[in-house]
Amino acid sequence: MMRVDMNLDTKRYDRWCIKILWVAGACFSVTHRHRYRFADTAQQFVGGVLLAIPFVVTEEVWVLAASMGPAHTGGVFTLVVLIGYGTLYKADASRNPEDEVDVGGVPIRFISLLTVALGATVVLATLITAPQTFLIDGEVLDKPTRLQYAYTVLNAVGIASVSSIVGAATADSLFWVVTKHRYLHASFSKNYLWTFNHSEKTGVRNQ
Repeated sequence: MMRVDMNLDTKRYDRWCIKILWVAGACFSVTHRHRYRFADTAQQFVGGVLLAIPFVVTEEVWVLAASMGPAHTGGVFTLVVLIGYGTLYKADASRNPEDEVDVGGVPIRFISLLTVALGATVVLATLITAPQTFLIDGEVLDKPTRLQYAYTVLNAVGIASVSSIVGAATADSLFWVVTKHRYLHASFSKNYLWTFNHSEKTGVRNQ
C-alpha cells in the first residue's frame, strides 16, 4: 500500500488522489467480469450460419457423414470444442475465461458458442431439407433405418459445425473487441471529465 507524506500540502495530495482514481477506473473497465448479453448470441448465430451454408448444401459432406463411424464422430465433435475454445480464448490473449460469467466453471459465452454452432447448422439443414434431399432423394443411404438416418444427420451436423463454430467465434470476437474499445473510451472520457470538474472545484488544475 502506497504511503502518502503527510507534509504534502492539500492541493498536491488531491492531485495524486485524482491520478490514482483515474488509473484505477481505467483498469477496472478492462478487467471487470464481462456480462453476457442476448446480442452476443445473435452475433454468434449470424457468423455460424454464414460459414455453415457451404457445407450443408454440399453433397460430399453427406456422403462423408454416411461413411463415418463412432470414432470419427467423436473426433469431429472434439475438434469442434477445441476450435471454439481456442478461437475465443487462445487466439486473443486479452480474453481470459476466468473473467467471464460462468456456470459450473464453464463460461456462458463458450456454452452459447457451442449451442449456436450446432443449433445453427441443424436449423439451416432442416429449413432447406438437406437430409431428405441428399440422404433419401439423392440415395446416399439405401433404405436407411431411423437410427442410421439420425446418425448420418448427426455426423453431417458435426462436419458443418467445424466451419460454423469458426464463424460464430470470429463474429463474437470482432464484436467483443469493438465493445471493449467503446467501453474503454467511455471510461476514460468519464474519468477525464470527473478529473477536470474536481480540479476546477479544488483549484489544482494549473498547479
